[in-house]
Amino acid sequence: MGKKVYLIAAPQCPFPDAWVGGALKTGLFDHVWVQFYNNPPCQYTPGSISNLEEAWKQWTSVSNSHIEENSLHLLPYKREAEGVV
Repeated sequence: MGKKVYLIAAPQCPFPDAWVGGALKTGLFDHVWVQFYNNPPCQYTPGSISNLEEAWKQWTSVSNSHIEENSLHLLPYKREAEGVV
């Protein structure tokens, strides 16, 4: 008793996520962790940051939730990618 429970979503990009898109509109989530990797319309591609940048703008523009101020945007880590973005 007395422990705080956090409501967290980990939607796939592109926006809105097919499974949790409607739920995100409630604004009830404490954190939203968007998966940009493994989603070609949203991920960084060598030589072009535009897909990632546009998807980022779309996710952070959602006004009735905590997506912008309480989010962790998931990107993959590979040593080969160091210094790329």
